[in-house]
Amino acid sequence: MHRTPGCTSAALAALLVLAAAGPGPARAGSTAISTLQPSALALPRVSLENALVVTPLPAAPVQLLGEIPIPTGVETAMVTYRPRPGSHPTSSSVAPASHSESDVRSVSQVTLGYFVPEGGLGTRFDLGVRGGVLIADALQLGVGAEWLYRSENISRPVTSTVGPGGVPITSTQQLSSATVNEFPMLGYAQLNLFDFVGLKPYVGGGAGYNVFLLSGKDFTTGDSFSATFGGWGWQSWAGVGMPLGSQARLTAEAFFNDADVGRDVTDANTGEKVHQTVDGGGKGLRFGVAWGF
Repeated sequence: MHRTPGCTSAALAALLVLAAAGPGPARAGSTAISTLQPSALALPRVSLENALVVTPLPAAPVQLLGEIPIPTGVETAMVTYRPRPGSHPTSSSVAPASHSESDVRSVSQVTLGYFVPEGGLGTRFDLGVRGGVLIADALQLGVGAEWLYRSENISRPVTSTVGPGGVPITSTQQLSSATVNEFPMLGYAQLNLFDFVGLKPYVGGGAGYNVFLLSGKDFTTGDSFSATFGGWGWQSWAGVGMPLGSQARLTAEAFFNDADVGRDVTDANTGEKVHQTVDGGGKGLRFGVAWGF
Protein backbone atom coordinates (compact mmCIF):
# COMPACT_ATOMS: atom_id res chain seq x y z
CA MET A 1 0.00 0.00 0.00
CA HIS A 2 2.82 2.37 0.85
CA ARG A 3 4.69 1.64 -2.39
CA THR A 4 1.87 2.78 -4.70
CA PRO A 5 3.01 6.46 -4.99
CA GLY A 6 6.55 5.45 -5.84
CA CYS A 7 5.43 3.09 -8.54
CA THR A 8 3.15 5.66 -9.96
CA SER A 9 5.99 8.22 -10.18
CA ALA A 10 8.29 5.70 -11.87
CA ALA A 11 5.64 4.88 -14.41
CA LEU A 12 5.07 8.52 -15.25
CA ALA A 13 8.81 9.09 -15.67
CA ALA A 14 9.08 6.16 -18.05
CA LEU A 15 6.21 7.51 -20.12
CA LEU A 16 7.83 10.94 -20.37
CA VAL A 17 11.12 9.40 -21.55
CA LEU A 18 9.37 7.35 -24.19
CA ALA A 19 7.43 10.36 -25.36
CA ALA A 20 10.61 12.44 -25.70
CA ALA A 21 12.54 9.69 -27.54
CA GLY A 22 9.82 9.17 -30.16
CA PRO A 23 8.83 5.91 -31.69
CA GLY A 24 11.77 3.50 -31.72
CA PRO A 25 12.50 0.68 -34.16
CA ALA A 26 10.49 -2.43 -33.66
CA ARG A 27 12.36 -5.16 -32.03
CA ALA A 28 12.72 -8.36 -33.87
CA GLY A 29 10.19 -10.93 -33.12
CA SER A 30 7.78 -8.50 -31.56
CA THR A 31 4.62 -6.90 -32.89
CA ALA A 32 4.76 -3.33 -34.26
CA ILE A 33 4.24 -0.82 -31.51
CA SER A 34 2.08 2.08 -32.51
CA THR A 35 3.14 5.62 -31.65
CA LEU A 36 2.36 6.47 -28.09
CA GLN A 37 0.07 9.33 -27.45
CA PRO A 38 1.47 11.92 -25.06
CA SER A 39 0.02 12.06 -21.68
CA ALA A 40 -2.13 14.90 -20.64
CA LEU A 41 0.42 15.61 -17.91
CA ALA A 42 3.40 15.78 -20.39
CA LEU A 43 5.22 19.12 -21.00
CA PRO A 44 4.92 20.63 -24.50
CA ARG A 45 7.63 19.70 -26.95
CA VAL A 46 9.64 22.62 -28.33
CA SER A 47 12.04 22.09 -31.23
CA LEU A 48 15.38 23.92 -31.43
CA GLU A 49 14.51 25.58 -34.78
CA ASN A 50 11.29 27.07 -33.37
CA ALA A 51 13.12 28.18 -30.27
CA LEU A 52 15.61 30.28 -32.31
CA VAL A 53 12.96 32.07 -34.40
CA VAL A 54 12.18 35.43 -32.85
CA THR A 55 8.99 37.01 -33.91
CA PRO A 56 9.57 40.79 -34.28
CA LEU A 57 7.27 43.04 -32.36
CA PRO A 58 5.22 45.49 -34.38
CA ALA A 59 7.05 48.77 -34.71
CA ALA A 60 5.46 51.67 -32.98
CA PRO A 61 4.71 54.59 -35.31
CA VAL A 62 7.39 57.28 -35.14
CA GLN A 63 6.08 60.84 -35.36
CA LEU A 64 8.50 63.51 -36.48
CA LEU A 65 8.72 66.83 -34.71
CA GLY A 66 7.63 68.72 -37.81
CA GLU A 67 4.47 66.66 -37.99
CA ILE A 68 3.26 67.62 -34.54
CA PRO A 69 -0.22 68.92 -35.12
CA ILE A 70 -0.72 72.62 -34.37
CA PRO A 71 -3.43 73.16 -31.85
CA THR A 72 -6.39 74.99 -33.25
CA GLY A 73 -8.33 77.75 -31.67
CA VAL A 74 -5.23 79.69 -30.50
CA GLU A 75 -6.20 83.26 -29.65
CA THR A 76 -3.62 86.06 -29.93
CA ALA A 77 -3.92 89.55 -28.48
CA MET A 78 -1.80 92.71 -28.78
CA VAL A 79 0.50 93.34 -25.87
CA THR A 80 0.09 96.86 -24.60
CA TYR A 81 2.02 98.89 -22.09
CA ARG A 82 0.41 101.22 -19.63
CA PRO A 83 2.77 103.37 -17.55
CA ARG A 84 2.23 103.65 -13.86
CA PRO A 85 0.62 106.85 -12.64
CA GLY A 86 3.22 109.50 -12.00
CA SER A 87 5.89 107.87 -14.18
CA HIS A 88 7.53 109.64 -17.14
CA PRO A 89 8.13 107.09 -19.90
CA THR A 90 10.62 107.93 -22.60
CA SER A 91 10.03 107.15 -26.25
CA SER A 92 12.79 106.04 -28.58
CA SER A 93 10.88 107.02 -31.69
CA VAL A 94 12.01 110.17 -33.47
CA ALA A 95 9.35 112.70 -34.39
CA PRO A 96 9.10 113.08 -38.19
CA ALA A 97 10.42 116.29 -39.63
CA SER A 98 7.85 118.65 -41.08
CA HIS A 99 9.66 119.07 -44.39
CA SER A 100 12.96 117.18 -44.54
CA GLU A 101 15.89 116.05 -42.43
CA SER A 102 17.62 119.40 -42.99
CA ASP A 103 16.61 122.88 -41.82
CA VAL A 104 17.81 124.40 -45.14
CA ARG A 105 15.54 124.19 -48.18
CA SER A 106 15.52 125.84 -51.60
CA VAL A 107 12.78 128.35 -52.46
CA SER A 108 11.78 130.14 -55.65
CA GLN A 109 9.49 133.04 -56.54
CA VAL A 110 8.09 134.56 -59.74
CA THR A 111 6.51 138.04 -59.71
CA LEU A 112 4.57 140.20 -62.15
CA GLY A 113 3.66 143.86 -61.62
CA TYR A 114 4.38 147.45 -62.57
CA PHE A 115 6.99 150.08 -61.80
CA VAL A 116 6.53 153.86 -61.69
CA PRO A 117 9.87 155.70 -62.16
CA GLU A 118 10.71 159.01 -60.54
CA GLY A 119 9.66 162.09 -62.52
CA GLY A 120 6.55 160.55 -64.06
CA LEU A 121 8.34 159.11 -67.09
CA GLY A 122 5.68 156.50 -67.66
CA THR A 123 4.73 153.24 -65.96
CA ARG A 124 6.86 150.22 -66.85
CA PHE A 125 6.05 146.55 -66.95
CA ASP A 126 7.84 144.50 -64.26
CA LEU A 127 8.73 140.80 -64.41
CA GLY A 128 11.00 139.27 -61.78
CA VAL A 129 12.38 135.99 -60.46
CA ARG A 130 14.06 135.16 -57.16
CA GLY A 131 15.64 132.00 -55.83
CA GLY A 132 17.67 130.95 -52.86
CA VAL A 133 17.67 128.96 -49.63
CA LEU A 134 15.36 129.15 -46.64
CA ILE A 135 17.04 128.71 -43.27
CA ALA A 136 14.93 127.49 -40.32
CA ASP A 137 11.68 128.76 -41.89
CA ALA A 138 12.70 132.36 -41.13
CA LEU A 139 15.62 133.71 -43.16
CA GLN A 140 15.78 133.51 -46.95
CA LEU A 141 19.02 134.22 -48.84
CA GLY A 142 19.46 134.23 -52.60
CA VAL A 143 19.75 136.13 -55.85
CA GLY A 144 17.15 137.83 -58.01
CA ALA A 145 16.70 139.54 -61.36
CA GLU A 146 14.03 141.77 -62.88
CA TRP A 147 13.02 143.12 -66.24
CA LEU A 148 11.46 146.60 -66.39
CA TYR A 149 10.13 147.47 -69.84
CA ARG A 150 8.38 150.36 -71.50
CA SER A 151 7.81 151.24 -75.14
CA GLU A 152 6.45 154.61 -76.25
CA ASN A 153 5.52 156.06 -79.61
CA ILE A 154 4.88 159.76 -80.33
CA SER A 155 2.68 160.68 -83.24
CA ARG A 156 0.51 163.56 -84.48
CA PRO A 157 -2.73 163.56 -86.47
CA VAL A 158 -2.44 164.68 -90.08
CA THR A 159 -5.90 164.44 -91.58
CA SER A 160 -9.33 163.40 -90.45
CA THR A 161 -11.98 162.14 -92.83
CA VAL A 162 -15.36 160.44 -92.66
CA GLY A 163 -15.53 156.97 -94.04
CA PRO A 164 -18.48 154.86 -95.21
CA GLY A 165 -21.31 154.72 -92.69
CA GLY A 166 -20.14 157.91 -91.02
CA VAL A 167 -17.11 156.26 -89.41
CA PRO A 168 -14.35 158.84 -88.70
CA ILE A 169 -10.89 157.97 -90.03
CA THR A 170 -7.85 159.74 -88.63
CA SER A 171 -4.46 159.68 -90.31
CA THR A 172 -1.44 160.12 -88.04
CA GLN A 173 2.27 160.62 -88.55
CA GLN A 174 4.69 158.84 -86.21
CA LEU A 175 7.24 161.31 -84.98
CA SER A 176 9.43 159.22 -82.69
CA SER A 177 9.64 156.04 -80.68
CA ALA A 178 11.49 155.12 -77.54
CA THR A 179 12.14 151.84 -75.72
CA VAL A 180 13.36 151.38 -72.18
CA ASN A 181 14.74 148.10 -70.80
CA GLU A 182 16.10 147.97 -67.26
CA PHE A 183 17.61 144.86 -65.60
CA PRO A 184 18.25 145.06 -61.85
CA MET A 185 20.34 142.08 -60.66
CA LEU A 186 20.91 141.73 -56.94
CA GLY A 187 21.64 139.50 -53.99
CA TYR A 188 18.97 139.67 -51.35
CA ALA A 189 17.91 138.67 -47.85
CA GLN A 190 14.31 138.19 -46.77
CA LEU A 191 12.94 137.72 -43.26
CA ASN A 192 9.67 135.90 -42.66
CA LEU A 193 7.74 137.45 -39.78
CA PHE A 194 5.09 136.00 -37.48
CA ASP A 195 1.86 134.56 -38.87
CA PHE A 196 -1.04 136.99 -38.96
CA VAL A 197 -4.57 135.53 -39.33
CA GLY A 198 -3.21 132.75 -41.57
CA LEU A 199 -1.10 135.16 -43.67
CA LYS A 200 2.71 135.22 -43.84
CA PRO A 201 4.13 138.78 -43.78
CA TYR A 202 7.77 139.35 -44.74
CA VAL A 203 10.31 142.09 -45.45
CA GLY A 204 13.37 141.99 -47.65
CA GLY A 205 16.08 143.95 -49.37
CA GLY A 206 19.04 143.56 -51.66
CA ALA A 207 21.77 145.30 -53.60
CA GLY A 208 23.37 144.74 -56.95
CA TYR A 209 24.06 146.04 -60.43
CA ASN A 210 21.55 147.68 -62.79
CA VAL A 211 21.76 147.64 -66.57
CA PHE A 212 19.70 150.28 -68.38
CA LEU A 213 19.11 150.11 -72.16
CA LEU A 214 17.65 153.16 -73.87
CA SER A 215 16.91 153.45 -77.55
CA GLY A 216 14.90 155.88 -79.66
CA LYS A 217 14.43 157.28 -83.14
CA ASP A 218 13.21 160.59 -84.51
CA PHE A 219 11.34 159.90 -87.73
CA THR A 220 11.16 163.56 -88.72
CA THR A 221 14.91 164.06 -88.78
CA GLY A 222 16.06 160.48 -89.17
CA ASP A 223 18.23 160.68 -86.07
CA SER A 224 18.43 157.63 -83.79
CA PHE A 225 19.73 157.08 -80.30
CA SER A 226 20.92 153.91 -78.56
CA ALA A 227 22.83 153.74 -75.31
CA THR A 228 23.65 151.36 -72.48
CA PHE A 229 23.92 152.64 -68.92
CA GLY A 230 25.05 150.80 -65.84
CA GLY A 231 25.43 151.37 -62.14
CA TRP A 232 24.95 150.04 -58.65
CA GLY A 233 21.62 150.19 -56.90
CA TRP A 234 19.55 148.75 -54.10
CA GLN A 235 15.99 147.65 -53.54
CA SER A 236 13.69 147.03 -50.57
CA TRP A 237 10.24 145.49 -50.26
CA ALA A 238 7.53 144.42 -47.85
CA GLY A 239 4.90 141.83 -48.66
CA VAL A 240 2.55 139.16 -47.46
CA GLY A 241 2.03 135.56 -48.52
CA MET A 242 -1.16 133.53 -48.55
CA PRO A 243 -0.51 129.78 -48.22
CA LEU A 244 -1.50 127.48 -51.08
CA GLY A 245 -0.99 124.16 -49.29
CA SER A 246 2.13 123.33 -47.32
CA GLN A 247 4.83 124.40 -49.82
CA ALA A 248 3.43 127.21 -51.99
CA ARG A 249 2.16 130.76 -51.44
CA LEU A 250 0.55 133.60 -53.34
CA THR A 251 2.50 136.79 -52.73
CA ALA A 252 1.82 140.53 -52.98
CA GLU A 253 4.46 143.13 -52.20
CA ALA A 254 5.28 146.82 -52.54
CA PHE A 255 8.87 147.70 -53.44
CA PHE A 256 11.18 150.63 -53.90
CA ASN A 257 14.09 150.66 -56.34
CA ASP A 258 16.93 153.20 -56.34
CA ALA A 259 19.78 153.22 -58.84
CA ASP A 260 21.96 155.83 -60.57
CA VAL A 261 23.07 154.41 -63.88
CA GLY A 262 25.42 156.20 -66.24
CA ARG A 263 27.96 156.01 -69.02
CA ASP A 264 31.04 157.88 -70.27
CA VAL A 265 30.91 159.27 -73.83
CA THR A 266 32.90 161.62 -75.98
CA ASP A 267 31.19 164.80 -77.18
CA ALA A 268 31.18 164.79 -80.97
CA ASN A 269 31.37 168.59 -81.15
CA THR A 270 34.07 169.34 -78.58
CA GLY A 271 35.82 165.97 -78.27
CA GLU A 272 35.60 166.09 -74.49
CA LYS A 273 34.77 163.17 -72.20
CA VAL A 274 31.38 163.55 -70.52
CA HIS A 275 29.43 161.38 -68.08
CA GLN A 276 25.73 160.84 -68.69
CA THR A 277 23.41 159.55 -65.97
CA VAL A 278 19.85 158.30 -65.78
CA ASP A 279 17.76 158.18 -62.62
CA GLY A 280 16.57 154.61 -62.15
CA GLY A 281 14.64 155.20 -58.96
CA GLY A 282 10.96 154.53 -58.46
CA LYS A 283 8.39 152.39 -56.73
CA GLY A 284 5.85 149.79 -57.69
CA LEU A 285 3.72 146.77 -56.87
CA ARG A 286 4.17 143.15 -57.87
CA PHE A 287 2.27 139.92 -57.37
CA GLY A 288 3.39 136.35 -57.79
CA VAL A 289 3.75 132.85 -56.45
CA ALA A 290 6.48 131.32 -54.28
CA TRP A 291 7.15 127.63 -53.61
CA GLY A 292 9.54 125.36 -51.74
CA PHE A 293 8.62 126.24 -48.15
